[in-house]
Order: sequence, then structure tokens, then C-alpha cells
Amino acid sequence: MNLGETGTAGLLRGVMFGAGAALASGLVWAGIAIFLNLEIGYAAVGVGWLAAFAVVAGFGRTGFVPQIVSVSCALFGLVVGKYLIVVDAVKDHVGKSDPAAADQIAWVSGSIVSLFVENFGSFLGPYDALWALFALLAAWKTAGDRGGPGESE
Repeated sequence: MNLGETGTAGLLRGVMFGAGAALASGLVWAGIAIFLNLEIGYAAVGVGWLAAFAVVAGFGRTGFVPQIVSVSCALFGLVVGKYLIVVDAVKDHVGKSDPAAADQIAWVSGSIVSLFVENFGSFLGPYDALWALFALLAAWKTAGDRGGPGESE
């Protein structure tokens, strides 16, 4: 695939815009889940949609490559959101028996990241998988070729 100068610049913009939107929307999704003590699937779908919208805005077009970037960015946002939700749950669990110890748990640390990575599958249920699929499909569809003139290469 020959992206050319403009294509490479568009790709980089799309990745940066998409990653930024995915990070921001993943943080918002986690904040909603933590504040309400409830994971809302529609918010996860919003992560996918916003990531794709940002990728297309940065890339300047829709099509297969923006779809791949959009799904990747959406997955990043979902993992960030789920990570924060899990850390909050760990802090709550520890806080029930030792509030001082819960306060010492950092939101980002090597041990927490290791815990998350090593036990990732146990933190996901069927509804998580279903809503993640909806989020990734939203990203794929949003960044897909809409058939308009000049929208895709």
C-alpha cells in the first residue's frame, strides 16, 4: 500500500486523534462506571464511536485503513476504561478490610498493571464481551466507506 506524503500525514493524524479520543472517552466511561457503581454498555459503545469519529476527522477520509485504526483505538480506550474500573474495584475490596491499605494502592503501578494483565479474562463477563463487540462494530462502521465521492481510497 502506497500512502504517499499526504496519506502518511493523514494516518499519523488519524492515529493521534483516535488515540486521544479513545483515551478521553475511556476515562469518561470509567468515571461514569465508578461514580454510578455500574458499567453502562452504551458508554462503551460511545468509546468506539468517538474513537472512529476522531480517526476519520484526522485521516480525512473513511475506508479500510481508517477502520483498522479506529478499531485499534477503540480497543485501547476500552482497555483503559476497564483497567480503571478494575483498579477501583480492587481499592474498594481492600478498603473493606483495611481502608489505609486501599489508600496506598496507586491507580497506576507495576503490581496493579500485572494484576490486570494476568487476570484480564477473569475481569470480563459475557456482557462485557457483548458490549465490547458493539463498541468495536460501531468503530468499524463509523470509519467505513460510506460510498460518497472522494470519501475513500
